[in-house]
Amino acid sequence: MLLIGGISAYIITDTIFSYFFLNGSYASGSLIDTGWIIAFILIGLAGILYGNRANIEHPEIIHNIRPKHVISSFIPIIWEVKQYSC
Repeated sequence: MLLIGGISAYIITDTIFSYFFLNGSYASGSLIDTGWIIAFILIGLAGILYGNRANIEHPEIIHNIRPKHVISSFIPIIWEVKQYSC
């Protein structure tokens, strides 16, 4: 429900923002910006609550924290080092 509420708040806020922006009446820091904050909080809270529920229902997940293929997580860093060294 939190995820649906967050996505709905995000869609409604973007729609209102688009309307005001196209009419040239949008001002940064207005009440419309609060909609994005609410949307992000609801979406983040949904993820946190889902993660906490998974830890309680499946405690074996806690022991499997370290990835099996550690080198694959360094591939983007290797790519960046290669670009800057050339």
